[in-house]
Amino acid sequence: MTGTNQREQMYVYGVCSLCAESNVLVYELDDNLLCAEHYRDRTRHIKRVTPCDKCGGDNAVRDPSHRRNEYLCWSCHEVNGF
Repeated sequence: MTGTNQREQMYVYGVCSLCAESNVLVYELDDNLLCAEHYRDRTRHIKRVTPCDKCGGDNAVRDPSHRRNEYLCWSCHEVNGF
């Protein structure tokens, strides 16, 4: 089962598993195809955690003014300087 993936420009039309609305863009989540409204409602509560690039710790952050595309936890930021 595959749903819409906008990054890959793959658009899938189908029937929403929850509201049964047909011929809408559907997105896959937990082996279900959902319309945009229901997909947004379900994913809004998912906690996203970015791991640290150096130690693998949780809740890493990026300092865009200093390091591009490098995510570090606070401990690694402190060791490497801000």
